[in-house]
Amino acid sequence: MLRTIYKREEDAVMPAKRPSGFDTGNFLPKGQLIPVIFQTNVTTLDLSGMVEMQVAENVKFNGDVIRLSYGTKIYGSASTKNVADRIAITANAIVFTDGTELHIDGVVLDGDARAGVRGYYVPQPAAVQLFPYVNEAAIGALQTLGQSQQVTTQSAFGLTTSSIQNPNSWRNSLVTAGQQAFQDTFNREQAMLDQRYPAYVIVKRGTMAYVQLSSALDLDAGKIFRSPEEAKPADAAPAQSGFSPQPPPALRDLLQKLLSTTPAG
Repeated sequence: MLRTIYKREEDAVMPAKRPSGFDTGNFLPKGQLIPVIFQTNVTTLDLSGMVEMQVAENVKFNGDVIRLSYGTKIYGSASTKNVADRIAITANAIVFTDGTELHIDGVVLDGDARAGVRGYYVPQPAAVQLFPYVNEAAIGALQTLGQSQQVTTQSAFGLTTSSIQNPNSWRNSLVTAGQQAFQDTFNREQAMLDQRYPAYVIVKRGTMAYVQLSSALDLDAGKIFRSPEEAKPADAAPAQSGFSPQPPPALRDLLQKLLSTTPAG
């Protein structure tokens, strides 16, 4: 008598779980400081670019074992504008020389252990800074032309009298119109100059800083990221033009026997 044996799913042999860096000791703890050197300039004129840094010296943990070697690349981004000539920068990826990539959560600290890297303040050109004062001087001169004039006269009896004389109405209207036109023109020019020549802060390439880990980093969790096309299996690739698939050998032999036994019509 035949018996059917059913096997439960939990009885199936499961593949061994790969140990993590926390199990083997190959990790960096939360708060670890990684010395880095900036490989690109970071400026408040454009905070959308990628920030590239390089590990400045070997990073050790749990003894003399090197966890991050000198020259390892760390990439991040500038997230906020400058405060007191500092630029806030976060680190989000480590890339090793073999292409292995690790996601990290880190904040870039300056040499004084404060968040935000100090840069150099670059002011606007002198001509742009003087432009508002020229504007005010020109407007003030036009206002003077439109002001009333005080005239002092002396009578025959030695009495001194003063009177207020206003400019002609046509000249007053002309001055007022010219003042408004000058003000509008100066405002447009000022806005254009501020846009073309803004003041900014720059962190230059070669600046030293530290990346502080916001969470523990498993150094055995690295992966090599590939594009979706590269990640497709080989059998999923489209067939080349002019290539016809061949049947299996057993099926090919069976077809040949059938053709040989079939009587000719």
